Amino acid sequence: MIILSAVHTLPWGEPMETLKLEQIIRDESIQQRVGGIQDTRVREYTKSMLNGDYFPPVIVFREGEKYWLADGFHRCSAAEELGKTKIEVDIKEGSKREAILYAVGANADHGIRRTNVDKRKSALTLLRDQEWQKWSDHEIAKRTRTTQPFISKLRRELTGGKESAHRKAANGRVMNTQNIGRPRKQTKDKIVAAVTDQRYLLEEAEAKAHTAVTDQRYLLEEAEAKAHTAVTDQRYLLEEAEAKAHTAVTDWRHLLEYAWTKADDSAKRAWVHEYQKAILAYFEK
Repeated sequence: MIILSAVHTLPWGEPMETLKLEQIIRDESIQQRVGGIQDTRVREYTKSMLNGDYFPPVIVFREGEKYWLADGFHRCSAAEELGKTKIEVDIKEGSKREAILYAVGANADHGIRRTNVDKRKSALTLLRDQEWQKWSDHEIAKRTRTTQPFISKLRRELTGGKESAHRKAANGRVMNTQNIGRPRKQTKDKIVAAVTDQRYLLEEAEAKAHTAVTDQRYLLEEAEAKAHTAVTDQRYLLEEAEAKAHTAVTDWRHLLEYAWTKADDSAKRAWVHEYQKAILAYFEK
């Protein structure tokens, strides 16, 4: 039996449900990030969580007793790094396919910015599906949060230009697209597609630059931490050496005091005489 616990509260007072991380199914086929989990982002999220920054709940789809993660893969990984066993969730009803449909449009307005290749993967997820490929380019663009020219271009790449003239619209009606793409409009679509591709390339370059800067920042922080640790270790070693030297001097002093108490008067006079000779020899140098 899976038990939910509402232990957190949203800013406006509504209780937020939580799930154990082990209950949430993190299927790689649902995640639409090319390359999967980014370690740099997990470290960044972990640090922010330690600082008390607010993170929105992850999105899961409930199918019976299964919970499919649709949005929040990096947040779950960061929570695990911190040793957490639960995470706040926004539960929606639906199967794994509903989770995929949500995931193809996730992170368009929040989280880690999608790259051009991420958007391409989301679009291809629908275009390669036997059911979803029947949808119109406009509907697929709407679901993936991209553009119709971008989807049309990918569809042509997949079909080699041999596209079906019948597509399924958002309202379920089958529409004939045979008259779409006449010469004048086709030229316009090519221009729009070219501009869109340039925009995606620019976004991808910005995302890579941001990643490089973030990686350098973490490397610098790591180097500073190691240097601080080395200095701290040297300080402790010096303190330990000083303490051992002090202990050795103290031990010798106690031994001399003990020997003095046990010696007879003649021995004490001999020690005093030797001590006086040593002082005179020192000042005669």
